[in-house]
Amino acid sequence: MSFGIPSDVGQIDVQCDYETGDRCGAGGFQISSISYDDGEEEVDFTDKVDQGIHFMNTDELAKYLNVPASIIEEV
Repeated sequence: MSFGIPSDVGQIDVQCDYETGDRCGAGGFQISSISYDDGEEEVDFTDKVDQGIHFMNTDELAKYLNVPASIIEEV
């Protein structure tokens, strides 16, 4: 799956929803919003990810996005 994330992106900002996972017993988090700065503007690509997936940690999210875990930042 391609999310159109440029290879030189230094940080991906993620707003995580932990409440839904806790309420349904799945744990972890779902993505509320996700974006990166392309140098000119903030690029929101929330609509390109499956917001129903529960991730246990940002390493799982990084693997899903095919990016280094070190650039994922919870905001």
